[in-house]
Amino acid sequence: MKIIDALPRKKYLDALKHSKTPGWSRKKKAAIAYCKEWAASPEINKSQLPELLFGYGKDSSALFLLLKMAGVKFRPITVLNGGDMPQHELVFPEFDKFIDMSQYPHVIHRTEYRYVEHLAALVQWGRDNGMTHKGKPISYWNMGPLLDELYWVTADSFMGEASGFEDDVLMFSGKRTSEAMDRFYEVDRNGPFFRDGDEKGRYAFTWFNGYPIHDWKDIDVWALLVSEDVPISPVYSFHEIPQKLGKQRFPRTYWYPEPPLMNGTYYKWLARYCPAQVRELDELFPEIREHLTQGKEE
Repeated sequence: MKIIDALPRKKYLDALKHSKTPGWSRKKKAAIAYCKEWAASPEINKSQLPELLFGYGKDSSALFLLLKMAGVKFRPITVLNGGDMPQHELVFPEFDKFIDMSQYPHVIHRTEYRYVEHLAALVQWGRDNGMTHKGKPISYWNMGPLLDELYWVTADSFMGEASGFEDDVLMFSGKRTSEAMDRFYEVDRNGPFFRDGDEKGRYAFTWFNGYPIHDWKDIDVWALLVSEDVPISPVYSFHEIPQKLGKQRFPRTYWYPEPPLMNGTYYKWLARYCPAQVRELDELFPEIREHLTQGKEE
């Protein structure tokens, strides 16, 4: 979808104006410099191309452009686990044509089961085995350690497969510290470029994380996309919700059933734009509607 058609007029003009500021120009140059520096680091595994975790959302699309501007050779890695809102995939051919994806060794992995099916299976497994978390039975709202398992089977394991589970491959990601506290503390503790690995031994390999836009705000990302006229997911044009809160935006294009994301307002937004998916959620997890109706935690 053309970005000028997707964004509200004011947001589009604000981003365009921001793209002409010296402060944003410095951020852009710094991010490009990070891309070049980390890709050339003697610490990373040079037998494999650096990888970009690429889901066609706004942040990973912005980082794709920055890596291209930096002249860094890389592999885009896309995991399609059925957790995207169905309209999101409409941008795939548009972006591929815009960027000329044929010039990149794009790796696409589509999981055998959809995200929501994995989620339901894990919750059922927890119930069948009498598993509890914080003294309460496992449910959609109370998955405990099964949430980490969900991320593993729907995304993390396939990222490792893409690199052959080799050590110290550089994985670029569009993670930004302003989006979540855990990301802020991760970068505050380790910096935006650091060697990582699972301390429990699950992954059995190590890698380098690179977050070139770690310090970018939402407006910085939109400024790059607007200034380059990048096609974006139509999901970013979905903002009206059927309640008296005016126009509210949920710019999340993937993993719509994720428990930490769900709340009453988000549920209503989903019901407006993805009614079939919400009906499935209600059937698989009746505790969602019950919780949101009662307005209390399970």
